[in-house]
Amino acid sequence: MLKRIDYHAIEHQGGSSAEIDDLNLLPQARFTYDITAQESGVIKQITADEIGRSAMLLGAGRETKDDTIDLGVGLVLHQKVGDHVQTGDIL
Repeated sequence: MLKRIDYHAIEHQGGSSAEIDDLNLLPQARFTYDITAQESGVIKQITADEIGRSAMLLGAGRETKDDTIDLGVGLVLHQKVGDHVQTGDIL
């Protein structure tokens, strides 16, 4: 079920609702890198804490309260546990 987006709530909190309709208005990463499957098989597990730490080290989060967040940093998981992948598929 899709939720209705409350554009006014976003604007009342100082945000811009324009980014909801056009993601290109958000900060973009300077570099991107795809990690691919080295062999065919099934995704058995995803270690969320390691993925989260990786994102933090890239700038998507804070290790200390004084760290700044780079809004252009993020990770996209293209697969989930149980998915079948072929060699070369983007993970």
